[in-house]
Amino acid sequence: MIQGTIITSYCLQGQLLMSHLYFLRGKLLQHILLPIDWMRDIDEFKKLLKYFNDGLGPAVCIYTIVNLSWATAGIVWLFQYYINDANDMYPITYVNVMNIVLWILISIAPFIQAARLTNACSMIRAVGHEIRIRPFVYQTTPGEDLDSILLYTSSLKMCAKLFRIPIKGRYLCLLLTIGSISILTLGQCQFFL
Repeated sequence: MIQGTIITSYCLQGQLLMSHLYFLRGKLLQHILLPIDWMRDIDEFKKLLKYFNDGLGPAVCIYTIVNLSWATAGIVWLFQYYINDANDMYPITYVNVMNIVLWILISIAPFIQAARLTNACSMIRAVGHEIRIRPFVYQTTPGEDLDSILLYTSSLKMCAKLFRIPIKGRYLCLLLTIGSISILTLGQCQFFL
């Protein structure tokens, strides 16, 4: 229960932070704001992101290690590498397979959510260029104010972290691809049999 609560809380908070970023982006693009007010909003978001990374992140990392070990043990068992007796092999059922899939999904869900949040954070870096080229909303705003927002957003370095490593979608896809290929290759080489 505790594990499910922590991982669910992490994923939900990541979704809320993404929604908050999209709201801040829309607020800046669709309404005339003072740059200092929007910068304060982003500074508040940075505090929330710091709690997300430093408060919830370590607990999720611990449970990720546990879940990955259970998933790995299940995969090894699935390939029937773990045999107590030569004549006694445990039958594989759909429940066993679904249990292993569940551990794998629980293990990668926080990484997917962190990658999505990092993508939303990088989207905020481009919002300064968007307001600089929009002719309608900010046409009466002085250029210095627009330049200050452009410089501020270009210098933002925000990302979601797990294991104190910034999580990005392309690295996550690369890691999942290498892991899948490794498992399939070892299975084809009959390493697990």
